[in-house]
Amino acid sequence: MSAPRKSPSTRRGAPPRTVLLATLASLAALAAPGAAQDDGARKRTLADLRQELAARMRAARDAEKPRAAVQAALEAQARELEQFVAREATGDDVHNGRLMLADTWLALRQPDKAKEALAAIDVDKTPALALLAAAELAGAIGMDEHRARLIDAALAKKTPFQERMAIGMHLMTALQEVERGEKVFADAFAAATDDEQRAEVRWYQVAALREREDRDDEAYYKALEKLAREFPDTTWGGIARDRIKAAEHAIGKPPVPLTLTTTDGKTIALADLKGKVVILDFWASWSDHAEEVETFLRDLHETWAEKGLQIVGISLDDTRGDFEGFVSRLKLPWPQVFDGRGWLTHAALRYNVEAIPNVMVLDRAGNIVGHNLLPTNPDERKRIERMVSDAIARQ
Repeated sequence: MSAPRKSPSTRRGAPPRTVLLATLASLAALAAPGAAQDDGARKRTLADLRQELAARMRAARDAEKPRAAVQAALEAQARELEQFVAREATGDDVHNGRLMLADTWLALRQPDKAKEALAAIDVDKTPALALLAAAELAGAIGMDEHRARLIDAALAKKTPFQERMAIGMHLMTALQEVERGEKVFADAFAAATDDEQRAEVRWYQVAALREREDRDDEAYYKALEKLAREFPDTTWGGIARDRIKAAEHAIGKPPVPLTLTTTDGKTIALADLKGKVVILDFWASWSDHAEEVETFLRDLHETWAEKGLQIVGISLDDTRGDFEGFVSRLKLPWPQVFDGRGWLTHAALRYNVEAIPNVMVLDRAGNIVGHNLLPTNPDERKRIERMVSDAIARQ
């Protein structure tokens, strides 16, 4: 069959590079061991600092003279990051802070200082993925020999499976080291002990293919078809098969069948919700628009739940604490799905979700009323509200 074409809205608000970085972050989170924190003696982390700096940058962009304000905010950010790395950072925050500092110096057009920040990264103490991120920055400022050393050091490290897959993806895309990336996947495929593992390796190889600028969508969908054909009875073969079908989602047609397990252990199949108007809400607490969108959906729920509206939330959060804290704070009453896999949440993979918040609306017959809806502005939210009210009215 010919490759399905993505609708223009499929990637709206999420450029390919952003999607890849988010996927790599999810892979890294799955590979990393959890760490307990003593909140009573909690020190400021890089995540805390990022939030502070992001708030200042938003304020700078809204200032009367945004160009000058953003410049000043970047200069202040560089100073704070230097102090943070030197005095406060521990563990992964040390190298991640230096990476952020190098990126800030590049934004300020000071490549020599960016080089200093990269050169200060301890190769022995830095994880492989962070080394590859450093290699990408090094290549951008002409540190070719240092870039090569960083890549070699990353590949020499022993890494768990999920991180190895992220390494292969990063090599093939951001670093354009296609042969070395292919070797990572070939070695992992050879080491796999069953079809499920082999299919998973193929999945990440195909995911990297999509982001390569030298390959088009036709090659990507052909690779998906091959994965689904070679490993039809595996989880990843099924995801590939559903992803092909989801690319052809159309108004008035049913979506790919989906069965979800909610956080209270119940199973929800879309087929069982016929007779209700359904909103599938793909979201994450870290999204810039999360609070306004979930508040909007809560208002819809209060208005229409008794007349047949059913919302199902599918969280792309990586950590349970962030997910649970957000749901509790906003008092979201509808069923939620959370598996801690971030962008690798299976429902998101099956439905080609590559931007959030992302909403699908189904009518009482289970057919699509709207999909790939990004309710981040008032006009789109009004559009969704009309879809729901019209669907509720049709008995």
